[in-house]
Amino acid sequence: MDSVTQQPEGIAFSPAILLKLCTIHEHRGAEQLACARNPEALDAYREATMFQSALAATRMEGMTIGDTRLRCLAREEAEPQSPAERFAMGYLYVWGLIEQRYASIRLSPGTIQQLHRDMLWYEKAEDAGEWKDETETPAAIRDLCREYQAAKRSKDGIPMQSIFVFYRAFTAIAPFERYNTSCANLLLLLLLCQEGYTVGLHVSLDAALEGNKRKLGNAAKKSKDHAGDETYAIRMLETLLACYETQTEYLQRMGQRVSNEARIRAYFDQIEEPVTKRAIMDANPSMSQKTVERILQKMQDEGAIRKIGAARATRYKRR
Repeated sequence: MDSVTQQPEGIAFSPAILLKLCTIHEHRGAEQLACARNPEALDAYREATMFQSALAATRMEGMTIGDTRLRCLAREEAEPQSPAERFAMGYLYVWGLIEQRYASIRLSPGTIQQLHRDMLWYEKAEDAGEWKDETETPAAIRDLCREYQAAKRSKDGIPMQSIFVFYRAFTAIAPFERYNTSCANLLLLLLLCQEGYTVGLHVSLDAALEGNKRKLGNAAKKSKDHAGDETYAIRMLETLLACYETQTEYLQRMGQRVSNEARIRAYFDQIEEPVTKRAIMDANPSMSQKTVERILQKMQDEGAIRKIGAARATRYKRR
């Protein structure tokens, strides 16, 4: 099997790739500085990111589940009934596992099978953690893991490039009968966190991948070899950079001593479509539900926003 993760000797990264890598490192430096001053600076965003990731993953698998329903299931106020609900709950579990233990999880074929098995735990499915075949797939995944580890040990390799190539190769192999995309995205989160790129714990990487799905798919189809397609690398860097830009906005907001009301008003200034109260809270996780509700009511009374619908269908729109 040809090498799928090692950077070809002598290859030069284009200015476009180097620029995006440098920009990402600048954002990561800002994150590390902020967290050094306040280790809990971004913790408030983790729960919202976890739910946003599970919702995006469910959509990418061709299913849907509402945010309110998913939170109800997560609080164990109900049991998952539909395939979408069982999948989303499994995804939440594995995402949380990676969040808590990413530093101690070693990449191996057995680990990948276990993550897939955990993701399908609520389904009690017979194919959970089982390769789609017992001949080519086990060898392909074993070689892929070995070559990724070898690339990590190499002094000449760039970790992020090796991660992206692993991700693309994994999706091409598609080792399971189903949910390969979701498994690949979880592995991407794991490997990025292990290399110090923890932005996916504070901004939904799944949602970003969903938004860039078409461009990434087109870039992957154009690739003629596993080792170095520049367009694909650029698309992946763009996806990660978008997450870091959002995270930097969070940090800047926290650095500015702005009132809760001013933050909600600024939030509505940036959006055009009607939004749910949950979406507003996810964008401002440091605020309590009562605080958000009080500000929304005040803005309605002033005529700054209007309420659309009722009960679970309630939305808020800027006038």
